Amino acid sequence: MASQKYCFDGVYEKFHHNGRIKRSGLYDRNRKCGPWLVFDKDGTQLEYCEYVNGVRCGKYETQYETGTYEMGEKHGLWKGWHDKEQTIPKYVEQYNNGELYGECKTFYPDGMRCTTNWYSTYGLFRCEEYYPNGCIKHAVAYLSGKKHNTEIFYHNGDYLDKLPQRCYEYDDDGIIDSIWESRDTKCKTYLKTYVNSDCVRHGKCSGKVALGDRRLDFYPNVTGQYDNGKKTGEWTFTDITRGFISGHFNEDQPCGEWVFNFYQIQQYYTVDFSSNPTLDDCLSRLISDISSI
Repeated sequence: MASQKYCFDGVYEKFHHNGRIKRSGLYDRNRKCGPWLVFDKDGTQLEYCEYVNGVRCGKYETQYETGTYEMGEKHGLWKGWHDKEQTIPKYVEQYNNGELYGECKTFYPDGMRCTTNWYSTYGLFRCEEYYPNGCIKHAVAYLSGKKHNTEIFYHNGDYLDKLPQRCYEYDDDGIIDSIWESRDTKCKTYLKTYVNSDCVRHGKCSGKVALGDRRLDFYPNVTGQYDNGKKTGEWTFTDITRGFISGHFNEDQPCGEWVFNFYQIQQYYTVDFSSNPTLDDCLSRLISDISSI
């Protein structure tokens, strides 16, 4: 027996077992049109939705959210709530033809802000996350769907000058380029720098001023210390297959006797900085001599 096909036209109503209406609306040649409503068995309205030619278009409303559709896609302002009384916000979003657009916010169950995201026609381009007390927790920018530039983790809303916090920096491919991590209340910050996802540098600074141990793991390898942003004490510049330079700094200036050591020819020589050569001159000399080996 062939299945029968029905063509709905006119008023449509469906009822609960207790006789109360469950769903009502209007069909026009088998396509929904105008307002459609949904009710629970007690008669409370659960949903209101407007249709044009069988497609959602116009106002949409439930106990927990309101918004509008345009040709089946979310469009314009949408709001959601944690409670049926619609007093505690859950989200506030903007849509452009089904895609999030502009400033969009989400909220904790107590109504405190949870996240704020910004969207353009190219997608998400900035995201902020907040602690339950409303203080900022995390911020990051996006480019073409990938994390870009600087990503910052805040400690209970405290910014870079109040610390502690953590900051990630990304390259154009969305790969971590460096990490800043605060460890104490004196603004001493630990830095890691990456190349191709491998850590090649780490050290620490005070605010934006370098201090303490510093090590660079790319050519040439470098170890030394800073004091108030200036090189101090013993420093060593090394290439593990060729040679090294070792000497002392005083307030960012090389001083005393520096040693140049070349592994492959098993010799070294010294430079006395009392004659005021620059470290760049010495490095150039080292690289030139090593390259000729």
